[in-house]
Amino acid sequence: MRLSKLAMITLCITVFLVISSYMPLVQSFENKNTVDIDPLVDLSVTFELLKIRSLEKYDNHLNFREYIDRYSYPDFYLKVWINDELFQSPVWKNIRYIYDPDWKVTANVPDDREWVNVTVQLWDWNLGIDQNSP
Repeated sequence: MRLSKLAMITLCITVFLVISSYMPLVQSFENKNTVDIDPLVDLSVTFELLKIRSLEKYDNHLNFREYIDRYSYPDFYLKVWINDELFQSPVWKNIRYIYDPDWKVTANVPDDREWVNVTVQLWDWNLGIDQNSP
């Protein structure tokens, strides 16, 4: 009985080592694949802005209201990066709610890229100084 337990433990450890040594080989072959991901279609990514809304928060503990822009309505604009290419929207001045901004950007996806990085930032424009919107 003791010999069979030792044999089972040895077998499990051997299988684990064989599988773990095989996994880096599979990953290295996948990363060197430079063929077109979808050869029949030219892929592109489109970001379409639907709405922007100014949210103001009242803090009960401090008895204080937080604003995006204290002296006027916010002046919103967006910065969108698609695969490290920057797109910037026009500035919507003194508007708290933008229901139909009619702004979208499209970027081509390189043929050898499977994943596309998209970063979106909402900003408030004031006297040429960028301030992050909360």
